Amino acid sequence: MINGTRVEKESNQAIRLCCVSHAGSSASIYMSWQKYHNDHIKIDPLEIAGRGKRFGEPFAQTLSDCVEDIFQSMVADSVFNGSAYSLFGHSMGATIVYELYRKIKLLNLVQPKHIFLSGQKPPHLMSSGIKCHLMSNKQLIDKLRDLGGTLKDLFEDVKLQDVFLPIIRSDYKMIEEYQHEGPIGKFGCNVTVMHGTKDTLNLEEVKEWDQYSSPDTNVRFLLYEDGHFFIQSHQAEINKVIAKTLAMS
Repeated sequence: MINGTRVEKESNQAIRLCCVSHAGSSASIYMSWQKYHNDHIKIDPLEIAGRGKRFGEPFAQTLSDCVEDIFQSMVADSVFNGSAYSLFGHSMGATIVYELYRKIKLLNLVQPKHIFLSGQKPPHLMSSGIKCHLMSNKQLIDKLRDLGGTLKDLFEDVKLQDVFLPIIRSDYKMIEEYQHEGPIGKFGCNVTVMHGTKDTLNLEEVKEWDQYSSPDTNVRFLLYEDGHFFIQSHQAEINKVIAKTLAMS
């Protein structure tokens, strides 16, 4: 305390990069990212219920329930206790990160140093469109094959399908029934949006993330030569951007 004012000490702890996976995947997709970083950054994958180390737990019924569940796990893991952290989300994970941020801001908690949003258009442009979660198994597998980024064995192994298709179907249901509510949540920190040049997502729509910046923050856009799962083929490059960005935050 100085003159009755609380002074926050500069922490020497690593910046935690809390990562949320895409539909049908688990936190394990981020485990290999730590090899790209020194002690300044700690990769902290956030597991969604029903897969990975939380396999067997009930699926979240709505995206809002999923956000609340992840938020509570972050609270339990002391993410908001003063140490620096950032958020990364790909595809469905980017939408979850946005809603997580809105909750963090609403509760006046410690804000992230930076937010990375990958392979997703902004929430106000989300629409129900095709209901993938209602497709037959064959239709859903064909959809996944077109997207790429899925285990090839899944397309042939019935036992794997029995395990993974319910996860994928549940995730698609969450994102397809999600509706953005209220005004656009302005970010109080800088944001990096990543997009694959061959993704079926419309780049002009992706660029509307710019509307989520506030007067004191900015949204930058980075393009990578590949489809929706460019985070796999450009893993080293993306982590280099993350390291450089967080070093300056």
